[in-house]
Amino acid sequence: MSGNKGEGSLSRHRNILLSGVIVLAAVILSDAALRVTLGLGNPILYQYSPKAGYVLAPNQKTFRFLAWNRINRWGMRCPNFTLARPKGTYRVMFIGDSVTYGTTFVDQSKIFTSRLAKLLPKIMHKPVQVLNASCGAWATGNEVGYLRSRGTYNSNLVVLVMNTGDLNEPFNTQPLRPDSPYPNAPPFCAISELWFRYLWPRIKGIAPFRDKGSYVPAKPQSPPDINTLLDRAKAICERHGARFAIVFHPFRGKSWNQAPYSHDLRRLHRWCHRNNVALLNLTSAYAPYPTAKVYYSGVHLKAFGNRLAAQAIVADWPQLCGTGPQKRKSGH
Repeated sequence: MSGNKGEGSLSRHRNILLSGVIVLAAVILSDAALRVTLGLGNPILYQYSPKAGYVLAPNQKTFRFLAWNRINRWGMRCPNFTLARPKGTYRVMFIGDSVTYGTTFVDQSKIFTSRLAKLLPKIMHKPVQVLNASCGAWATGNEVGYLRSRGTYNSNLVVLVMNTGDLNEPFNTQPLRPDSPYPNAPPFCAISELWFRYLWPRIKGIAPFRDKGSYVPAKPQSPPDINTLLDRAKAICERHGARFAIVFHPFRGKSWNQAPYSHDLRRLHRWCHRNNVALLNLTSAYAPYPTAKVYYSGVHLKAFGNRLAAQAIVADWPQLCGTGPQKRKSGH
């Protein structure tokens, strides 16, 4: 009798142990699958910057949401380069927010700066390096802070990529921690990132993170002095021997057609005309196509939208880089 009890107890322990092994194996396999298929557990990392608020951590390479994200030694989403500009090479630095970064959903080869790296040498007939200095949720104040702290990297041309939200968005700061949309360290595992960053907020009904500049705020924000910020950006670039230009990326949607934004855009045009700064407005480049083909949610560019932006920049390149006759942009 006692022998049967002992065998039954041993059998139960074996079953418990076997169940534990199966559960552990399932967790490990699920975590590995999430890493391989979606890149979860290996997010893009950020670090604090006293002037820019936060920047991309250098030397990253991730395959996430079926798209490659490669961050070079300088914390830019572009190939590595030497600080000294090679002789005979033209260097242009694009600086902006997540629109310029291209989001983690668009492969690095398909964002507009990567496309320009292939297109510009053909029209300039010389080597061209295209730098992508960008960070999600940056406002114009963050970008000017970046230029103040890091300079222009010996660029011939610096192009500030502004969008509708940037016209009155204040300096942006983000909490940098592993469970935030701007992590400074990787999560414990892919499953934990899936749960804490994506599933749990939806279960609890927590509003998803949004860039302050990518939606119309419920309450009026204290607008920055954009003219002063642009004055500073231009002065920094000129002090470093670089030309300064602006590309404007419009958001599309009923909420972004309100009069205040039209007023801010006119003010931007006036500043550029007064300061002899080339301005390319991408509105007409996107206009012929449905919003869903060009944008994610009317804000960020899909691969097709990135292609349109690159084509428009190439078409306007003589004005942006200063080799063509200056013309005032009004309906572009």
